[in-house]
Formats: sequence, structure tokens, C-alpha cells
Amino acid sequence: MQKLSSLMCASLLACWASTSPAVPVLDAHYDAPIFFGGSAVIGSFYRAQTFTVENTGTLTRMEVHVGSPIDGALDFQIWDTAGGLPVPIAGTALGTASLSWSAGRPQWVAGDFVGGGLAVTAGDVLALVAPGEGVTGVGQWSFDGDGYAGGQAFSETAQNTGIWEPLSINRDFGFRLFVDVQSVPEPSALVLMGLGVAGVRRYRARRRFPGT
Repeated sequence: MQKLSSLMCASLLACWASTSPAVPVLDAHYDAPIFFGGSAVIGSFYRAQTFTVENTGTLTRMEVHVGSPIDGALDFQIWDTAGGLPVPIAGTALGTASLSWSAGRPQWVAGDFVGGGLAVTAGDVLALVAPGEGVTGVGQWSFDGDGYAGGQAFSETAQNTGIWEPLSINRDFGFRLFVDVQSVPEPSALVLMGLGVAGVRRYRARRRFPGT
């Protein structure tokens, strides 16, 4: 009987451990259309799009809408914000994702954040930043007007100054961010766990009161 009880307890633990794996969901985003309102050269100036996190979890992946007459690549970064403006913590990015693209019409290009991603909480206001490398532009980041309510597009006022100004009135860059939401127990696992608890209680009652 003791062995049976141990097996039932083990089953309960297995059911509880049977949780959904982290699932990447589309979080903050602005889908700039293919025929967009304009584009800003990236690579020569810092460009940024502030955003508001919608889901608690791990920020693992990003996409940006980029076009270029030549092949290009750039490490996009996540910065903190202060007063609605992008501000790196002690000059260090919170997260980095390497993106590369082929020459051609504007396209969505994707990259994963290094190190497994960045822990975020719903309501966090952060900035997606294309660093200025002081070189001829490596691409053009698409933007359009009045499309995203959770942030704003910014550009440096002059190269390597760190002084920001809105890109334009009611403009937002095309971007998509993906968050792996926290795991939760599978509904079937919860049902099995409930049945197991009921079984253990009945087993104990029968041992205390034979004939029940």
C-alpha cells in the first residue's frame, strides 16, 4: 500500500511538471506597410523606436522593416528609457540582436537576442536602437505616420551626440518584438493532478475507515 501511495505522489509531481513550454508571442509592434511613408538611413546616425512591453516574459526575437540598395548588417540594441528618451545604462545595451539583409525592396529581417534574451515585464518602456557606426548608411529603416501608440521614433540631432529629437511628427519605425511568455500548467495536467489528489484522499480514508 505504501508503494501505491508513493506511485500516486510521483504521478502528481509528474502532472505538475507537465507545463507548457515558453511560447514566443508577438508583443509590441508596428507593421509599416510595403509602400511606407518614408525611411531613415541607419548606420551613420543613431535611430530609435521606443515601445511599451505588452507581456511579461523574455524578449527573445525582433524584426525590423529595412530596405537597402546593397547587402547590409547591423547589431540592433535594446536600451532603457528616461523621460521618454532612449538612455543606455552606463553605456551598455540591455540586449543585442544581429540582423543582416540582402539588397532589394524593403523587407522584414529578423534576429534573436544574444544570451537567451532579456527579461521584461508588461508596461516596461524601452527603446529599440539602430546604432550609428559613423559610416555610410548600411540600410534604410522604414517609417510611417501615426501608427503606434506605445512609443515614438527618434533620431540623433547630429552624429555621435547622444542628443535625441523626434524623427517627425507622428512617425514610427516598422518593428516587431517577440516575448516568450512564462510557462503555465497544461489544463490536462491540472485535471490529472486534481484526480490524483482525490484518489490519495480516498485511499487514506479507506485505510482509516475500512468498508468506506
